[in-house]
Amino acid sequence: QHRVWGVPYSIVAFTNLSHDNADYHGTFERYRAAKLMLFQQCNRNRRGKRIGVTNVDDPNGELFAKAIAHPVRYGLEQGDLRAQNVELLMAQSQFRAVIGDDAYDVTTHLPGTFNVYNCLAAIGVARAVGLSKSQIEQGIASLKSVDGRMNSVDEGQDFSVIVDYACTPVGFEKVFATVGPLAKKRVITVFGSPGRRDELKRPLQGEIAGKHSDIVILTEEDDRDQDGQKILEEIATGAEKAGKVRDKDLFFIHKREDAVQKAIDLAQTGDMVLILGKGEETVIITNKPGFTPSPGHVFNEATDTIRRDYNDTAAVKAALPKRLKKR
Repeated sequence: QHRVWGVPYSIVAFTNLSHDNADYHGTFERYRAAKLMLFQQCNRNRRGKRIGVTNVDDPNGELFAKAIAHPVRYGLEQGDLRAQNVELLMAQSQFRAVIGDDAYDVTTHLPGTFNVYNCLAAIGVARAVGLSKSQIEQGIASLKSVDGRMNSVDEGQDFSVIVDYACTPVGFEKVFATVGPLAKKRVITVFGSPGRRDELKRPLQGEIAGKHSDIVILTEEDDRDQDGQKILEEIATGAEKAGKVRDKDLFFIHKREDAVQKAIDLAQTGDMVLILGKGEETVIITNKPGFTPSPGHVFNEATDTIRRDYNDTAAVKAALPKRLKKR
């Protein structure tokens, strides 16, 4: 779309490529080519540093590294900049980042292996602009959380609740890889899939959630003008493929507030409840009552849908007291 045409980038970073936005670009290859344009544009800036910080553990990482004059490769398995002695905890992660003769003792309050990768990318960029060892270590440690990214909701309950924006198959894999080793007992997962967005990911996410969750609750996630029940059915094909059975460990609860309440009510001591897909978004976009598209109608989100106030964290905090009254 040429939105950044003419911007003289000096340093760029590549983290990973996933299923996200494939619907817009048509094919994964076209999506990758669009991302690669950023590195190519940076590489043409002869007055800039022409540095590309690149995750070479991603299958596409080396392609990006080759598109820039001065690549800095990072990863856990390979690269110039690597993480060693990684310790993953629910509230934080610790590791030692090593590149050449330099080493950084890193503590991040953002949990999960994917955030170790993100920290490596940040270190690569920070080094490129000349930040000191202490500035890098203190800068990473100072960030306590990111809204909607693995946020723990603790109101004194005896089970865990995590809100995360994960909304793609790759995002799901990363979340479950993070929480799996930390889950003490059952995992209960609430999520949906948006209307007028990538439909191919729906059964994929259903299957991933089905494999890694003890209970799956399917719900709305911005239906827009599409049939919410049909969306849930499409997700369910993947969950059922993974062995989930309707009304036993697979539930359809369309209204998201009710789905969150169901998950909270089912949770027992030591369980983990995951609320995925919306993060800290503050609205749900849904069908406009009585709207029926006419032949040739071009969808307009502003006029063809309505929005209602909603937030996953707020829904959890509203559900917890109701659950405690039932006990």
